[in-house]
Amino acid sequence: MPPLDEVESPLAETDSERGVKAKAAKVVDRAKGTAPVRIYSRLNAVDFMNSAFNFSVLIVVGLFPVLVVITDLAGRDIRKTIITRMGLNAQAARDVDGLIGTGRGALATLSVIGAAFLVLCAIGIASTLQSGIRGCTTWHRPRIGRSRL
Repeated sequence: MPPLDEVESPLAETDSERGVKAKAAKVVDRAKGTAPVRIYSRLNAVDFMNSAFNFSVLIVVGLFPVLVVITDLAGRDIRKTIITRMGLNAQAARDVDGLIGTGRGALATLSVIGAAFLVLCAIGIASTLQSGIRGCTTWHRPRIGRSRL
């Protein structure tokens, strides 16, 4: 039986594995200075993905009902508004007609709880936009014409 110091560990790295790791480290170092990586790190710092997801949920849950109520106030059909604004073909128009109600009477059936929900959604949309803009404007911009020491 060979002595313990001569036995190779099954976890020991080979020269080719070390070479691959070294090349990977060089690629990572080279990519760190590129614009997409800098932008991603800045967006990650302001929690961009979480804010974008929150904003999209608020838009779907809060803004669409507000649009239905406003369209009802204007005396229009929400389905026709969606179809004309989006420029849908005949099949898509039939699908929208089947999926969405007319929206007539939306204002009459709006309860106090529903109105409070719409107001809270509007406040949530505004605060999400405000925090996103505040986070993006606090980025440190490099000064032009000065050396970085």
